[in-house]
Amino acid sequence: MNITSLGEARFPSPIPHTVSDQARIPGVIVRDPAAPKRDEVFFELAGPRAKLFFDPAKTRAGIGNLRRLMPRLEQRDSRVIP
Repeated sequence: MNITSLGEARFPSPIPHTVSDQARIPGVIVRDPAAPKRDEVFFELAGPRAKLFFDPAKTRAGIGNLRRLMPRLEQRDSRVIP
C-alpha cells in the first residue's frame, strides 16, 4: 500500500538515524506453508525519513492531549504502553 506523496521532500532531516522510503512490512507475518499463495499486502515502515517536506527551522507544530475528553482511549493506551 502506498501513501499519496506531499510532493518532493527537499529538506535534510536533523535526525541522524533515518528509515528508507523503500522499507516495507508484510501485512501477514505468520504464514501457513500449506495455505495457497495470495497477493501480499505491504505497509510502509514508520520512522524518520532522510528528507523532509517542510523546513524544520521554519515549522512549528503542536500535539494536543485529549485524555480528559476520551477516558476510554486513555485506558486502552495504558494497557498497550506501560
